[in-house]
Amino acid sequence: MQSEMTQHATAVLENNNLSLITPLTGIPEHSIVRITVEQVSPPSKEKQLAMLRAVPVAQELADGIEEARRKQRKVEEF
Repeated sequence: MQSEMTQHATAVLENNNLSLITPLTGIPEHSIVRITVEQVSPPSKEKQLAMLRAVPVAQELADGIEEARRKQRKVEEF
């Protein structure tokens, strides 16, 4: 018999995908979990940006995003 546990986590919903901002602990990878969603009042723009910055991103993806930003700045300068 497996023990049940309840955890609360904060996530951002974007393109119908949830990205956890706070990690789940003590749950093995590939476990089946039940998720209950509660919509909270939207945070300020600054808080939203801070929450998105906290989401782990693969370094390769982050490098590609930064490179695209640099290229966009160069185009806007002309």
